[in-house]
Amino acid sequence: MKKIKSFWKKIASNIIWRKHPTKILEWKRNKYFWFTDGRINVAENCLLNSKNKDKTKNAIIFIDKNKNIKKFNYFELTNKVNHFSNYLYQVSKNKIIKNVVIHSSANITSAISMLALSKLGIHFSVIFEDLPNNAINERLKLVNPDVIITNDVSKIKFFKKYINKNKNLKKILICSGKKSNQQSVSYYNFTKKEKKQNINYNYYESNNKLFTLFTSGSTGTPKGIQHSSAPYLVYSKYSSSNKFGMNKKSVVLTASDAGWINGHTYSLFAPLSFGATTILVESPFMLLDYLFLYRIIKELKITILYLPVTLLRLLKGVIPESEKMLKHKLKTLGSMGEPLAASIAEWYSLNFFSKKKAIVNTYFQTETGGIISAPNYNNVGGVTYGTVGTTLNKHIKYFKSKKNKFELELINPWPGCMIDVINGNSYWKKYWRGRKFKLFDYGSFLKKNL
Repeated sequence: MKKIKSFWKKIASNIIWRKHPTKILEWKRNKYFWFTDGRINVAENCLLNSKNKDKTKNAIIFIDKNKNIKKFNYFELTNKVNHFSNYLYQVSKNKIIKNVVIHSSANITSAISMLALSKLGIHFSVIFEDLPNNAINERLKLVNPDVIITNDVSKIKFFKKYINKNKNLKKILICSGKKSNQQSVSYYNFTKKEKKQNINYNYYESNNKLFTLFTSGSTGTPKGIQHSSAPYLVYSKYSSSNKFGMNKKSVVLTASDAGWINGHTYSLFAPLSFGATTILVESPFMLLDYLFLYRIIKELKITILYLPVTLLRLLKGVIPESEKMLKHKLKTLGSMGEPLAASIAEWYSLNFFSKKKAIVNTYFQTETGGIISAPNYNNVGGVTYGTVGTTLNKHIKYFKSKKNKFELELINPWPGCMIDVINGNSYWKKYWRGRKFKLFDYGSFLKKNL
């Protein structure tokens, strides 16, 4: 345990602290707490690290569903976050906001909202935009938001119906769209240029609940996985550097929806905490236009390309065999979402790299906060395509179960692990057995690939 604490103490020095922690890991009532006496602001790490950031440098490049490209430098993004932070208090008439739901895809609305709430220390939950109403309603009941932010004007009636049924709390619907005079709806233009505006950072304790993300609910009630602030950010930066080679010079395209863990960790918080440039794609499947994909790789000087396996399979079917994108600045290729077949991995590598190189085939879940197993970006020798590579830390054990399946067990937690389940203790106990975390069956993965 001493070595574990010493290791994470060193890694934790890579983020900005208001108050550096002296307590690294504590166990209380079968729950773990990292850096308990530290204080932080996550948005400050993403916006105001003057050592790493040039204010005129692109922070976010947003590609909307019509393939329009909009760029926001660090100065512009910081100002937008400040302005929206202040606006939230104005429309709530200074009433306390505890929980916010963001119903949006990966775009400038979700990014500014997440950063503004991180700045204010307000817990938020991003809900996948394409979920049916009954699934959205289920999640709203669990989060019980004071504010709902949506990009979808067609959902106003649905959300207002929810608000009207929950009159015990101050409910506000903020919608980015055409103005109207509907009650309880505040329209906000997230792309409008605003005058410079400052708002003080709220510094909060390390384990302040930053966000909740829901599992799909395909096997029952969706579980609301909650993540911390400082420990989550520590692990986001560490895993990004270790597996992707991410740094302040990186230009990152993570084709993930904002409602998934990738859309938090590797689309937003990690890249901005490095002072890198992140590219948000509102509709990832627009990248099936491979000529457009090749164009933005070249024009935007992308160095890290991180795509869903489903998209890769479709890309392989539409890109002619004679086409190869070899002359570019790509440093890292990653895959997410489901197992990556060896044939797809090999095609991906040979089509986008000029030499044989590993694909960062990432394996993790919402519960783990970030990558737990993947090949390293700089692996150029002895590449085995389709493998999930090596584990990120030594807290993981693979073993063969009685059912002859390979299972994975977390022997100790790390800072990126979830800190709670919004649905209650019964779910938490299903994850943790004492101080051991039994996560899932490893299914049909072969041991040689681990």
